[in-house]
Amino acid sequence: MTTVDQAGTEGKPAGWIWISVLGCYLLLLATITIYLAIKLWPDCQLVADVLTCDPIVFGFGPLTLSTPDIDQDERLFWTAVTFGAIGSYIHVAASFSDYVGNRRLVTSWIWWFVLRTPIGILLAVVFYVAIRAGFLTGSASSSTEVVNPFGIAAMSAMAGMFSKQASDKLNEVFTTLFKTTTDQKRGDKLASPAPKIESVTSSRAANDECSLAIKGSGFDGAAKVKVNGTDFTPTIVSPSEITVVLAGLIVPAGGSLNVVVKNPPEAGGDSAAVAVTVA
Repeated sequence: MTTVDQAGTEGKPAGWIWISVLGCYLLLLATITIYLAIKLWPDCQLVADVLTCDPIVFGFGPLTLSTPDIDQDERLFWTAVTFGAIGSYIHVAASFSDYVGNRRLVTSWIWWFVLRTPIGILLAVVFYVAIRAGFLTGSASSSTEVVNPFGIAAMSAMAGMFSKQASDKLNEVFTTLFKTTTDQKRGDKLASPAPKIESVTSSRAANDECSLAIKGSGFDGAAKVKVNGTDFTPTIVSPSEITVVLAGLIVPAGGSLNVVVKNPPEAGGDSAAVAVTVA
C-alpha cells in the first residue's frame, strides 16, 4: 500500500510505531530545548568595567550542577544553539502534526523530521557568528559590552524556523563580500550539453491518440517535450529514451510534427527541433 504526501510524492505510509516514536522525540526535544533556553539565558551585568555573569545551575533539589565559569560569549553561543533548535522545532512539529492529521506521513520523510533540528541549530550558529563578526550588522561586538540576548535569540530562532530564507541571506552576504567577475571570463567552464534527438517513432492507440517514442541522449529527469508549440510531460525511460502521449492533440495521418526536448536551463536547455511525419 502506498500513500501520497502533500508534495505529491508516493511512498509507504508511516505506521503507528513510527508516528509514536517521532511524537515522543518531538515532545522530548521541546522539553530539553525550553529547559536549556531558560537555564542558559545570558544574565550578565557590567560592574566597574568588568562583565560578570551569574552561575548556571542545572538540575533540581539535591541533584544540581553549577557552572560558574561560563562567560557572556559562551552563553550567547548556547543561546543561539537553543533558540535555533526552538525555531526549527516549531517548523518540524507543525509539519509533523499537519502530515499526521491528514494521514499523509510517509516513511521517506522520517529522516527529514530527525535532521531538521540539527540543521536549524547549525544554521543559527553560522548566523550568530556572522552577526558577532559584523557581517550582518556592519560592526563587530566587543567582548566588554553587554550584548542584547533578545536580538540573538530572535535571529537564531528565525534562522532555525526559516532555513531557506536564512541560507539565501548568507548566500547574499557571501556573494557581496567575495564578488568576482573572473568566472564570467572563463571560456572553458563546464556546462551540460543540450539534449540530442536521434530518432522519433510514432504510434496510435485504439482511441486514435498519438504517442511518440524518442531516442537520443542527455534527457533530464525534469525534461518536457514540445510538440507543435505545446508542452507535454513525458515518461522518462532512461537518459537516452523517453515516451510521450500527445493527449488532446489531434494528429491526422500523414501530419507533420515539430518535436523538441526541453531540459531545464542548467541541464542543457532545448534540443534541436526534429520534424516527424505521423503514419
